[in-house]
Amino acid sequence: MQDAFKNPLPNFAVTFTVTSGGGFITGGTTTTDPYGIATVGSWTLGPVPGTNNALSASGIGLATTVTFRASGADPATTNTLTVVGPSYGLSTPGYGTHTNYTWSVINAAVTNSPVVEAGTQYMCTAGSVSGNAFTVLSATNVLITQTNAATLTWQWQTRYQLLLQTNGSGTIGGSNGWRNVGSTSILTAAAAPHWHFDGWTGDTNGCTIVGNVITTRMTQARTITGNFGIDQHTLTIASAYGTPVPVPGIHTNSYGTTLTNTVGLLDTRGATQYVCTGWLMTGNTPAVGSTTNATFTLTNNAVLTWQWKTQYRLDITSDGNSIAQWLDAGSVVTLTANNAPHWHFDSWAGDTNGATIAGSEITVTMDGPRGLEALFAIDQHSLAVASPYSGEWPGSLVTNYDTFVQ
Repeated sequence: MQDAFKNPLPNFAVTFTVTSGGGFITGGTTTTDPYGIATVGSWTLGPVPGTNNALSASGIGLATTVTFRASGADPATTNTLTVVGPSYGLSTPGYGTHTNYTWSVINAAVTNSPVVEAGTQYMCTAGSVSGNAFTVLSATNVLITQTNAATLTWQWQTRYQLLLQTNGSGTIGGSNGWRNVGSTSILTAAAAPHWHFDGWTGDTNGCTIVGNVITTRMTQARTITGNFGIDQHTLTIASAYGTPVPVPGIHTNSYGTTLTNTVGLLDTRGATQYVCTGWLMTGNTPAVGSTTNATFTLTNNAVLTWQWKTQYRLDITSDGNSIAQWLDAGSVVTLTANNAPHWHFDSWAGDTNGATIAGSEITVTMDGPRGLEALFAIDQHSLAVASPYSGEWPGSLVTNYDTFVQ
């Protein structure tokens, strides 16, 4: 009991009276407790089944009389409840036909939703009752006050798992999860920088593939893999001479590969040799180097060209002795022949073509290998023998320096 301001009315006299349906009560006259609640001792319904029993509560000063109604059933009356559902579901009550007393209150529920079997999931979505009223408490729970024969059918949804994977560096626009049977998912693959999409693999049967986009129809559990490959770039190596490592030609490497290229300093072919002066590169950095090795990270198609200069050998011979030196092609060299005491320069011999000779000095342009020889002759002296008498010998003569004359 409450007053006009919703405050409880303790110690308020209340009388309970059976007004229809027969039966009787105990403790019909009582007072409210500190919370304003009045409780009848007991209420025994009359002999007629159904909602035909009424109990009224009244009190002095109450504006209205409150009436309570109750439904009674013949304890001998029963009804059947048939529970139907798939084999993978577990229900309380279980599947089959159950006999219950009329007006029994049955709290029916599925106890194992969802059910997962490999890549398939079964999800209970609703319970429906035919032949009797029911109250839906949740997708897996209904409340039945049974007054008639009824059938409870648990409804399930089959779902398949979609599992997305990547091989290489890239992403797939979509998410792992359960999909309803027959639903479709559109997945788009996106490669990371310097990678490219390389195709779809896995459970792609029945799917539609257009480039990096796949449309999956969920007729089964599917594992879909998006494959990505790192970009490939070519390095073309060119060299007129030497034995470069790697050899001249086109070499394919993955983006970001660190490459080390080398070549020997000299390539000697008889009296001609080629000297590596470095390298040039187009399409990648660095662009130039002055050594016989080139180490760089390949990020683009590139051409590496080894640079060479030509040298010719100059062989110089004098009095049976010889020396050799390598000179750059096109260089100009001047040689001067120096005679030993009592000897004098005679001439230049050998590859003197195109040379400028001025006495003991020769100037040549190294337009090819050359062999030059400086020729010297011993000094000559004259001897005249005079005598006032006959028998002069040997008379007058010319002979080499330091020659013994008798």
